[in-house]
Amino acid sequence: VTGGVASNLRLGQARERACGRKGISVSFPPPAFCTDNAAMVAMAGYHLIARGDLLDDTADVYSRKPA
Repeated sequence: VTGGVASNLRLGQARERACGRKGISVSFPPPAFCTDNAAMVAMAGYHLIARGDLLDDTADVYSRKPA
């Protein structure tokens, strides 16, 4: 579990309880390592724009994960 949501204390406690009830071993990174992905997305976008890799008005958004 990572990302900004992973640093939510109450959510983390609930996950630990739920995993404990099911006998699942779980570990979470310290909050300092649970940053939001927005900075990474912005940096990736910056590099795409810098190399001229832009979308036009016909571009569509879709998941690349198989259904």
